[in-house]
Amino acid sequence: MKIEDLISRIAKTPGITRRNAAKLLFHFIRNKEKISDFTKILQTIEKDIRTCTSCGNIAFNHFCDICQNNNRQHTIICVVEDFEDITNLEKGMWYNGIYHVLGGLLSAQKGMMPESLNTLTLLNKIRNNEVHEIIFASTSSFEWQATMHFLISEFKKLPNFTSLKITEFAHGLPIGSSFEYMDEGTLQIAFTARRNLGE
Repeated sequence: MKIEDLISRIAKTPGITRRNAAKLLFHFIRNKEKISDFTKILQTIEKDIRTCTSCGNIAFNHFCDICQNNNRQHTIICVVEDFEDITNLEKGMWYNGIYHVLGGLLSAQKGMMPESLNTLTLLNKIRNNEVHEIIFASTSSFEWQATMHFLISEFKKLPNFTSLKITEFAHGLPIGSSFEYMDEGTLQIAFTARRNLGE
């Protein structure tokens, strides 16, 4: 195998350019003693990290740290696309509810159909009167809006729908935007100024 082949394989990792892949490879070539620690990290990811059975977040046990925290408001659930969004929203420390990870957004092009979404535990919590408010951490993208309207239609099928408060982040968040690139102030404003979707 050639050096170029190694760089190409590393560069297949999302977020890593060929230039960054080359830097990473040469770093380990120069510092082979650090390879062991990096390998342990990858082994931990493979063997120990799973998804929370309650919300779909990253977890080391059956439940994530947020779901296990009794100081959080478990009756308020912020619905996010992916667990990466939780990491970014938690940086500001202004939200004290819990989360629910959908695992994607509806998109026929990407093969994401309604049955592909992680919704079962969320619907069960609403059905069991465990939820006071659902907050959609949404953007104005077509996929997010389609997913949100689908979920609301599912909520309406539940007998206790009328007692559920449904809100979404204030728009102004760009289409296709990622929480990763937004500052904490912008996210907090979008949360604080969230729009009521109740009918």
